[in-house]
Amino acid sequence: MKTKTLVVLVLLVVAAKYTYEDSKFTVAENEQVVLVYRSGDPSKVVHAEPGEYFKLPFIQEKIYYGKQINALNVEQQILTKDYKIVNFGSTANWKIFDPVLFYKSLNSLSKAGIYINEQIIGVERKVIPNYKLAELTPEPNLS
Repeated sequence: MKTKTLVVLVLLVVAAKYTYEDSKFTVAENEQVVLVYRSGDPSKVVHAEPGEYFKLPFIQEKIYYGKQINALNVEQQILTKDYKIVNFGSTANWKIFDPVLFYKSLNSLSKAGIYINEQIIGVERKVIPNYKLAELTPEPNLS
């Protein structure tokens, strides 16, 4: 009988330790966290301040997003109004300000990069062909 009680007690301690470890998480200075339920619905709780936090074990998952500014470089060749090919490069800097909205709409940094890339390419392909090459390049200052 003592052996059964000891086994049950050890199993309870192991289960409690695992539950505690699953519910505790740390947020670094350069991170923000969205808690997401297993159903996929994000909770309204966003942890943006550094420190230790707790979540509902086995029910919520944590998703970390950085607070840093992300840079995206886009390069493409575009035909101008006077039928010259221009190598055009753009840089977009972006940051996640609302992690819950980001999770709901794009969910990942790679999807965000693809979306921003498509937006830049679309705008450049719409605007650049309306100008001649001479209008796009500055006049050299020879003085």
